[in-house]
Amino acid sequence: MLSLEAWSRGAARVVCVERDPVAVRAIRGNVSALGAEVEVRRGDARRLDNARYDLVFADPPYADDPTVWANRLAASVRPEGVLVLEHRAGALTPRSLVGLLVDWQRRYGDTEITMLAPKP
Repeated sequence: MLSLEAWSRGAARVVCVERDPVAVRAIRGNVSALGAEVEVRRGDARRLDNARYDLVFADPPYADDPTVWANRLAASVRPEGVLVLEHRAGALTPRSLVGLLVDWQRRYGDTEITMLAPKP
């Protein structure tokens, strides 16, 4: 889980948001076992609080449109921050992004990782 990796590398604040209650329990168990200072919330990551983050990792369901997720999460990324989005390969529509630019993309089979940065 990337949120635990960020914590282990010294992130000042880590918030993990997950919809699935079974996954939330598993995440909380892992956080507790590690003694990690990670806030675990059950909810929809597209509805984050009004906080802005330096780094946002998002792994929406593959059936969802990743462009919609990126556009909703854009407001949660600080101007100097980045959004890293894991999605179905070829599903992101860069020309439909609002306030974000694609910094890079990598494809791994049917999965794509896209790093997005706020437009200057």
